[in-house]
Amino acid sequence: MARDRTLRFSRINIVTHPHKPSGYVKLLRAVFHSGRSVAIRGDQHLMIGEMRYLNSDDPLQGLFGRLYRFVQIDKDAPWFNVEKNDVATEEELAQINIPENLRPNCEMFNFVFYPRGHAFYLENKSGKHSLSPGFATKMLRALFADPEVVKEFGEVEVNVFADKEHLDKILRIHELRRLIIEVSKPNADELGKAQAKVYGRLGALNARKLKMEIVAENKESIALDEDLKTAAKVAAAGNGKVIGYGYTQNGQRVEESTLAKPWEDSVTYNPDLQTSVDALLTATSNLPGHD
Repeated sequence: MARDRTLRFSRINIVTHPHKPSGYVKLLRAVFHSGRSVAIRGDQHLMIGEMRYLNSDDPLQGLFGRLYRFVQIDKDAPWFNVEKNDVATEEELAQINIPENLRPNCEMFNFVFYPRGHAFYLENKSGKHSLSPGFATKMLRALFADPEVVKEFGEVEVNVFADKEHLDKILRIHELRRLIIEVSKPNADELGKAQAKVYGRLGALNARKLKMEIVAENKESIALDEDLKTAAKVAAAGNGKVIGYGYTQNGQRVEESTLAKPWEDSVTYNPDLQTSVDALLTATSNLPGHD
């Protein structure tokens, strides 16, 4: 029997207003059918290459798909002949024939999207290859920023879930001199009473985002109250970001951000008994955002 494998995955939060599960399904289908790819780093591109319903009789149960990462070749860039150790000649370039519909170095990463909780769970490691949730977020933001998508669905917020322990690390900075909390308007159905009270004023102001910057008195540390802690937790839970600046006990300057360490989980499975797709679906079915 084959040895067990470990599948690592992260979560990305996708939020639209108004907040309707059927709207999320239409949104994902729209960007998928556009067939667009997004440059994420250098000549590396990323796109939604496959997508299907988990249950064709009930689309709201979720969507499964794969992200494709590949190299977008610039045909106008110089080519190099490794045998001659020189730039390729016009005659050599004439021998190159790459069909327009083919791309090299393709890597695939599974994902599952649950529209009721607007949770996008992404496989971070596939064999020897890995994909950070930051690159997937960059792709999704670019796809959702397309004018036609914005026209139909409005502005779409995309944020990576942060590691809770890293948020605690930020809030525990010995001498917290400056704290930035940026939060997109959360959905009322997701909030507890404390959070709803904190953000209730956003609705009254017709505001979509809240950005707070707290700066301590000279040589003092910020005294965190419950409202600030609540705002930080909501931001870290896929609704924004938290950045802290300060000093350690030894006087060393420190800067920490929730963007630096996304939340990640893992599951072990045996490839003889279960596919990586089934492992991802099983692992995420009991996590927040599934319903």
